[in-house]
Amino acid sequence: MKLADILIDLNDIYGRLIPGMILAIDLCLIGNLFIPIYPQQIIEYLKEFPSLSILLILIFLVACHLIGELSLYPIFKLRRILIRETPLQNLKQLDVTKEKDLVAFFESKFSEDALDSKSTLMSYCKDYLLENSFQAYVQARKIEARINLKGGIVIPLIILTVTCLLYRQWALSLLPFLLAVIFFDGFRKSFRGEDQFIYKAYHNCWTNLHRLDNQSKK
Repeated sequence: MKLADILIDLNDIYGRLIPGMILAIDLCLIGNLFIPIYPQQIIEYLKEFPSLSILLILIFLVACHLIGELSLYPIFKLRRILIRETPLQNLKQLDVTKEKDLVAFFESKFSEDALDSKSTLMSYCKDYLLENSFQAYVQARKIEARINLKGGIVIPLIILTVTCLLYRQWALSLLPFLLAVIFFDGFRKSFRGEDQFIYKAYHNCWTNLHRLDNQSKK
């Protein structure tokens, strides 16, 4: 296990922790309808036991991260059902060069199976950037974090809409509903931008490295 596997990055904060915290608030509000919750009494109780407070906060954050992970799964599953473009199809749409140089480059480097499997090609390109262009890899992770935030926050916002309706806050329920629509639309459209960055970054990195290697051999 690597240290990077343990540390929290933007993907964890944006894509899991923030949606998980909103979902946790949703669940507390819904639970309050059946079992009244008195926050002031809870706060006063925790003030008497600082160590217990820290432990409960840590447990809360871990729980938020886990339920945030769960909120991402159905959204990505839905996206795979709605969007069935292969990497090769994406490359053809993204390649604006006259001779289709980007498409020709990937067809010469990868098999047909890899070009038909987005997860395989994308994972390989990201691993390559991690080893050979860390700055591009960091930027790719930032793009991925923003996508995860847009996708992960959809279900918590939908549940928040339902929660507002349960509290009979009809007008207020429109806000989280509209935000859910906006975030899902942004989530749906953002993958093309990620594809464009990853594929072009891989192409540029591979080309530059091999150009330098050829120069060093002369």
